[in-house]
Amino acid sequence: MALPIIELRGVIPVGMTMRMVSIHATIISFIDSMLLVPILLFGIRPVFNYLRRTKLFRNIVDKLTNRSMEKGHNVKKYGF
Repeated sequence: MALPIIELRGVIPVGMTMRMVSIHATIISFIDSMLLVPILLFGIRPVFNYLRRTKLFRNIVDKLTNRSMEKGHNVKKYGF
């Protein structure tokens, strides 16, 4: 997931090619980015639990989970 400010660099030109006013493209992009955060935060765990039950995706999910747990010490150390 990218930061909303970085996404704006791509959305504004795309919005202008679709004949949108740049401020409308900016607002839509920002709202869209903010709506995806709770979906990802609350939706990733059930998806990972489902994928972990399959033989094909178990290793990938375990690697992603372990990597995020290893990198999570910075969040615990400094807070959100």
